[in-house]
Amino acid sequence: MPKILRSRQFIAVCALGFLSSILFFIIPLQMSVFLSARGEASTVMIGAIIAVASIGNPIGSYLFRFLSSRTLPQLLARSYIVGGAGLVGMAISPTVLAVGLCAFVNQLGCGLL
Repeated sequence: MPKILRSRQFIAVCALGFLSSILFFIIPLQMSVFLSARGEASTVMIGAIIAVASIGNPIGSYLFRFLSSRTLPQLLARSYIVGGAGLVGMAISPTVLAVGLCAFVNQLGCGLL
């Protein structure tokens, strides 16, 4: 087995990459199922909510430039906290609009990531 594959840093980077991709793809892939389960049947509304939430990703990427002087652990922690807060907010939101806003927050965190 090559030495690089046994490296703890390499394994940590792969694990973070895998976790980050899951966090990023939850909204585009599962939002329609989530909203349908909450009673939103309009495909137009579901598509609009996903589209608006996805705008958070490039905004988060833009905001990253203001945080890039931080250390890597600080950057990762902040982006995971923002993304996770969006997911928790989606789970406890009482309305479809609130779910959409929380999805936007999640994608903002993914953009920072």
